[in-house]
Amino acid sequence: MKKNILIILILGLSLSSFSQDNCNCEQALNQLIERVESDYPGLKEKTTNEIIYRNLKEGLKIKSQNIPESDCFELLRTYLKYFRDGHITLIRTNAEEVGQAKEMVSKANAKTEISIEDFYKHISNSSDELEGVWKSGSYKVGLLKSDNEYQGFIVIINHFIN
Repeated sequence: MKKNILIILILGLSLSSFSQDNCNCEQALNQLIERVESDYPGLKEKTTNEIIYRNLKEGLKIKSQNIPESDCFELLRTYLKYFRDGHITLIRTNAEEVGQAKEMVSKANAKTEISIEDFYKHISNSSDELEGVWKSGSYKVGLLKSDNEYQGFIVIINHFIN
């Protein structure tokens, strides 16, 4: 499930690049096809009939060469509709929304560098009730506040210890 969510997020953010002001529909379609064929885990199951899939791509590529910019978005969605999978979709966004999404991904991928010793020293002096080590099943999870946001990380997994 986490893998699907990550793929949706990656596809969603990378597909947002197709909402350019000056659209080259053929280029956008080629990028979309490349992204789906390299990252979509359901591709093999959804493209069992190679002839139909190849004909769809070729037909859309021909249409994309002479299509008004206003119709490009629907052409890209036609390609995605072929897969009949709610996990991949294309949504119109403006430049501000794209910037906000990129900022969210950047924050989600941000890392705080701290040694385990320094982490334990920090939490022993912290007055924040959420910071610390929490147990969840066989996991010990560390929670550290950084820039008014909490970051979690696995401290230890019990079943890997001899």
